[in-house]
Amino acid sequence: MMRKIVLDQTNVADAKVCPEETSNVSVVPDAPIVAESKHDLFVPENKLYGYDLKRLKSFRKIRKTYKMSNMKKTFINDLKIVLGEYSPQSLDNQLNHELLLELMNISEEYFFYGTKVERQENKRSSIIQLMLPYFRNDEILLTKTMSLIEHQVKKSCFRKRMYQRFKYFFFQK
Repeated sequence: MMRKIVLDQTNVADAKVCPEETSNVSVVPDAPIVAESKHDLFVPENKLYGYDLKRLKSFRKIRKTYKMSNMKKTFINDLKIVLGEYSPQSLDNQLNHELLLELMNISEEYFFYGTKVERQENKRSSIIQLMLPYFRNDEILLTKTMSLIEHQVKKSCFRKRMYQRFKYFFFQK
C-alpha cells in the first residue's frame, strides 16, 4: 500500500512534521506516486519590455542549458515512475541488460536538443542515475554493460531529431 503526504500549499515554508502540528499535513492512502511539479521546470522568457532577448548569444546559450536540464529532469522523473514497477531487489531485474537496452533506446529517442556531445552526456548520466540500483550500485559494471550493448541501440539521425523538434514545437507547448 502506497501513501502520499499532501501539504497545505499556503504554509509550505512553515511545514514541519511534528506530533503537535499536524493541521497542514494529511495522508492520502493508495495515491499514485507524483513526480516533481511542472512549475520547477523554468525556461526564461525570450522578451523583456518588448526587446527580443534571443538576439543575445549569451541568452540563447542560457536558454539552451535550461531546456536541456529540464529535458533531463523530466526524463528521469517520468522513467522513475515507470521503473517503480520493477523492483531492484528482484533477481529477475538485477543485471537485466534487456531493461538497460530499452532504456537506452528510449533515451536515444527522447534527447533531441543540443550537440552530439551534450546529448551523449545527458543520456549517459540519466541512464546511470536510473539504472544504478539494478546493477548493485556498481557504476563500473553498469558502464561496461552499457558499452557492451551500445551497438544494439537504434541511433537517431538528423532527420528524426528535426522531426521530434518540429513535433515538440507545434504540438507539445
